[in-house]
Amino acid sequence: QISRHDKQDTILKSQIFEIWKNNYKAYGYPRITIAMRRLGVVIGPNRVYRLMQELGIRSLMGRRFKKPGTHVDYSQRPNLIK
Repeated sequence: QISRHDKQDTILKSQIFEIWKNNYKAYGYPRITIAMRRLGVVIGPNRVYRLMQELGIRSLMGRRFKKPGTHVDYSQRPNLIK
């Protein structure tokens, strides 16, 4: 017999898939969690992440690479090789 939690998961999976598909497949689990809460569904991000993995879907957008800066906070030493 299917448990109540599994029944909720199947309903949530269909809602998650619709939100993901309607937003150009660009939404990841944080944005889907926010969208679900706007619809009135109280759900945690870890559960959304797990259900997305079970569905085999993921965001098409990746995190941007932020190049580390070369800013030096200490004062420069004098050039002794002149």
